Amino acid sequence: MSSPAINPPPGADRFTTPADSASAPNSHSGAQPRQAEHPLWGFAKRMGPYVSELRTYFAYWMSAQRDRAKLKLRNIAIMAALGVIGLIALATVIVYAVIMLMGSLGMGLAELFGLINPRLMFLGPLLLGAIVLAGLGWGMMFAMNKVFGLSHTKTQEKYDAQRTQQRVRFGHDVSDRASQAPQD
Repeated sequence: MSSPAINPPPGADRFTTPADSASAPNSHSGAQPRQAEHPLWGFAKRMGPYVSELRTYFAYWMSAQRDRAKLKLRNIAIMAALGVIGLIALATVIVYAVIMLMGSLGMGLAELFGLINPRLMFLGPLLLGAIVLAGLGWGMMFAMNKVFGLSHTKTQEKYDAQRTQQRVRFGHDVSDRASQAPQD
C-alpha cells in the first residue's frame, strides 16, 4: 500500500489545499488531475507561525536567564569586594587599638620601673612584650590542642560506632579479623 504523494504537483504552491487550487484563477483546468495533498502540509502551514512565535519566546526567556546569571555573578563579586574591604578596615581598627593599648601599658610599666630606678624604665616595654608573646604562644598551643583533640575524638567515635555496627551485624568487627590474620 502506497502513501499519498507528499510533493505538490508542478506549478502549485507547497501550502495550497485542493480547495485553494480549485478556486484559484490560474488553476489547471484539466490537463492533469490534482493529486491529494498530504495532511501534514496543512498542519505545518497552520503551525508555522506558532512555532516561530514559540522560538521567539524561548530566545527571550534564554536571554533573560543569561542576564539574571550575569546580574547574580556581578552582585556576588560586589559583595565579595565589600567583604574584603570591610575585613581590611576591621583589621586596621583592631591593629591600631592593640598598638595604642600596648603602647600605653608599656609606658605605664616604664613609669613604674622608673619610680624604682630611672635607669630601669626600659624594662616596662620589654616585660610587656615578653608577657604578650608568652600569652600568644600559650593561646596558640591551647587552641591547637583543642582543635586537634576534638578532631581526634570525633574520628575515634566514628570508627568506634562503625565497629559496634559490625559486631552487631556480623558478630565480629574489623579489629577481630585483623588480629586473626596470619602474621608475616
